[in-house]
Amino acid sequence: MLHLFIDGSVDPSSRMGVGAKLALKRIDTSKQNYVSSIKFKEFHDTSSTQLEIRTLLWALDELEVSSLKVYTDSLNIIGLPERRNRLEQSEYLSKNGKLLNNHHLY
Repeated sequence: MLHLFIDGSVDPSSRMGVGAKLALKRIDTSKQNYVSSIKFKEFHDTSSTQLEIRTLLWALDELEVSSLKVYTDSLNIIGLPERRNRLEQSEYLSKNGKLLNNHHLY
C-alpha cells in the first residue's frame, strides 16, 4: 500500500496557492529524512477548497498504484466518499438547481 500525504496553502488576496505531496511505500518512524521526497506545485486562481482537491488530483495523476491511503486535513476530501453517490445522483447540482462550486473537480 502507498501512503500519500497532501496539503496546501493559499493566499486569499492573490488566489495563489502551493500544494505539497509526499508518497511513501512504508511509513518509517526512524529519523529518515523525507524532505527530499516532498514535491510542490503552484496553483493559480484558486481557493483553499479548490487547492486541496487540485493537489489530490495532481498527486493521483502521477501515481500508478492499486492500493492507496490518503492523509489530509481537508474535511471536503475526507467527506467525498460518503457524498459521492449524492453528488453523482444530483449531477452536481445544489438543492436550488445551481451547479456546485468545484463541480468540475469532483
